[in-house]
Amino acid sequence: MAAPLTAADKKFIKDASEALYLELSISEIAIRRNRPVGASVDAARKAGDLVHDDLKKVWEELSAVARAKNEKVRDELTGVEKREAEQLRSLDVDKFNKQVVAMLGKESKTVAQIFATKSIQHPALRTIIERHSPTLTKHAAELPQVAK
Repeated sequence: MAAPLTAADKKFIKDASEALYLELSISEIAIRRNRPVGASVDAARKAGDLVHDDLKKVWEELSAVARAKNEKVRDELTGVEKREAEQLRSLDVDKFNKQVVAMLGKESKTVAQIFATKSIQHPALRTIIERHSPTLTKHAAELPQVAK
């Protein structure tokens, strides 16, 4: 990883880490929410299960490159995002499912758009984009179907 980061590379790390972290956090809330004993798997859980493991892999790879280049990545929710995540926990099951699926759908589109960038120069970042962009695009297409 001797190649220096360009301004576009640094912007990609910032934007991608913020969007990935938010989507990953929402998916974790969806997966970990307490549900009644014997309840069937709901839309939020399906959506969380669909994206969580893939997002975690992308996040870990991006974080490793960023740390190697002394770039910061998002590692906590702040402000409005934190407040929205906390509000999710207090919603009844039906509203929770709708809200989580909607939020994951929106964020997955954002992540897919960020990973569609063509201006990245650093080889490690290009590898991450090439490896994960198809999966992230697939998430953006599949998440709206989970609610149905």
